[in-house]
Amino acid sequence: MIILKKIIVGILIVVLLFTLYSCFSKKDSSIENNEECVDLEYEVMDKDEIPQKVLEKIFEKKEEQATFTFSNGEELYIIICYGAKATGGYSIKVDSLQKSNNEIVVKTVLIEPKKEEVVTRNTSFPHIVLKTKDLGLDMKFDIK
Repeated sequence: MIILKKIIVGILIVVLLFTLYSCFSKKDSSIENNEECVDLEYEVMDKDEIPQKVLEKIFEKKEEQATFTFSNGEELYIIICYGAKATGGYSIKVDSLQKSNNEIVVKTVLIEPKKEEVVTRNTSFPHIVLKTKDLGLDMKFDIK
């Protein structure tokens, strides 16, 4: 009888561990599963093409890291600000802009200037504005 209880407890522990492992080892399917993600077309906006309301909001938020969007009903502007940096020479790489389930996911990376690169010694405020079709979905930002 004691052996049977030990076997049952052992089986329950194995099942519990397997369940926990499978729950915690799953990747975020909304981002990582390419079958559910659709790449979206986008345009990186030049400063002179950005709507005035967006420029004003960027100016307000430039000192801090911030993400926000602006829609005019047809187009969605996605704004990513990386905050104040001690020098110039920074750039921003867009890894992806995808529709995933019921949200839009944007992934960007801030690229620091190379050590040998000549940069301005003035404070800079790296940011990027992307324009895409407004699908009426929530946003998820993955910025590094």
